[in-house]
Amino acid sequence: MESDLEILILHLQKEVDCLRMSMDNCAAEWNFEGAKLYRDALYLAKEKLTVLKNIHNPNCKNIDELKEVISRMETSMDNPMFSHSFHDKATRDLMKEALSKRIKEKICKYKEQLAKLQEVSIEQRIDNDKLLEILEQLQTREINHAELEVVEESAFLKLSVLGRLLQFEIVFNNETCIDDHVYSSAMPILRKIGFNLETLIMVVDDFDVKDNMYVLKIIARITYDVFRRYGNKEMNVRVW
Repeated sequence: MESDLEILILHLQKEVDCLRMSMDNCAAEWNFEGAKLYRDALYLAKEKLTVLKNIHNPNCKNIDELKEVISRMETSMDNPMFSHSFHDKATRDLMKEALSKRIKEKICKYKEQLAKLQEVSIEQRIDNDKLLEILEQLQTREINHAELEVVEESAFLKLSVLGRLLQFEIVFNNETCIDDHVYSSAMPILRKIGFNLETLIMVVDDFDVKDNMYVLKIIARITYDVFRRYGNKEMNVRVW
């Protein structure tokens, strides 16, 4: 039976395919303005799809990259090799045979790596329960601060209770800054979530009565949409 996440991935994949087809159709009709609109929407949809696929399967990125490499190498086998490099046909044939053998060996190697990755069972890591427990402790004032390690030993998301407010603050160690970890294209996302881009701070009002799923969504967007930390990393947490 498909999980909710798998169903969402299938629907988003259909949207990506539809947007790509619409973009190609516009380009074929010389409607470049329309193609640009579809291209921008396609980029966003592909970003979301990448996030979901990596949450579902931490090996997804490596699997997709191997598939792409294998496809390119198999295509190269059909292209003429050394057609003009050597005038001697016998030399061309020998070089072609040697290169084809090498490419086939690499393809076999990559296919073995791909098969191993695809055979790995997907571990469903549910960190949400742990985070929800921490948020409940913050609401009841059992703790006043929590710090989530977003990037190992480098970037952290600090949550602090200030009266009825919950303050989010993105902090770094002394050797790094946000530019070292976040693409410039992700900064508008951070602003849209509600962060001040100068202080890297945002505040949630009425935290004591706020639905914790709302806060959990903010944490997820920071982790996945901004820092692109997908499902292949454990998150260390410190509370006090």
